[in-house]
Amino acid sequence: MNTQILSTLTNAALQGLFAEITGEPAKRFASVSAGVKRVQAALEEKGLTVEIEDGAPVLVKLQAEEAPAFDIVGYLAPGADLPKAAAVEGFQRRDDHVRAFAVETLVTPVAIEGTAQFDAHVAAFVLAEEEAAEADREDELAAERDAEDAHDAAVAAAEADQARETSISELAAELLRKTRAPAAEAIENEPGMGAKARALAETRHARAKAANDKAKKAKGKPAAAARTDGLKPGSKLAMLADFVCRPEGATHKEACAHVGWGHCLPMLMKACQKAGITLRKEKQGAETRYFGTPAQG
Repeated sequence: MNTQILSTLTNAALQGLFAEITGEPAKRFASVSAGVKRVQAALEEKGLTVEIEDGAPVLVKLQAEEAPAFDIVGYLAPGADLPKAAAVEGFQRRDDHVRAFAVETLVTPVAIEGTAQFDAHVAAFVLAEEEAAEADREDELAAERDAEDAHDAAVAAAEADQARETSISELAAELLRKTRAPAAEAIENEPGMGAKARALAETRHARAKAANDKAKKAKGKPAAAARTDGLKPGSKLAMLADFVCRPEGATHKEACAHVGWGHCLPMLMKACQKAGITLRKEKQGAETRYFGTPAQG
């Protein structure tokens, strides 16, 4: 209806009508059709319509009719006499002839049940997400336990190798003592033995005795010897040991990223062991942090 009326006006009349609607001066429109569109948009924005009275356009304010509010509390109350449908809200719309009328949107018990079903789906989704997160935490804990077991096995194997090497060194020293020493004594006491040969025999005897003494000192304490060796400054083991001695500590992943390794828990424990650092593990939420305490010198 508005479009039909506006199409009968001139460009100047549309310009004046637009200024009356918006309260601002308007420029001449490029064409009548352009002016009709601009005026129509302004009418809808201001909630107005236009009518012709005595041959002149007149602005008319549209009155919206509000629908009664929907009582959701009474609707859901136990034992309530539920209607098949109830008005929820009212709003205004226009038909093809731009006539204003009120429209009621209705909600039925089926809609309420659908909302409850949706909430149930959301709760199930949240539960599944929590279960997946818990499974990830269990996998992480299992991986940490496997890494610790691998570290313990590596330490035990290293200690066994060290003990075996010590035993072999001790046996070799004993054989040298039994074979080299009598031979050197016999050569030394042999009549006509030159000074050079005698000095060579004494050197060999001294080496055999030194090897025997070294084997006796290392016997029974292979791991202790490794722990007192310390770490090479600037090495990745030293970097790991320093990183976990920070006040905030470090997680396994942070320590690995610090030295550029993908998996470093066994090496972290080895570094702390060699440096004499006490490594403490603390669970903080879903992650495990390691705190190093240097030995008091």
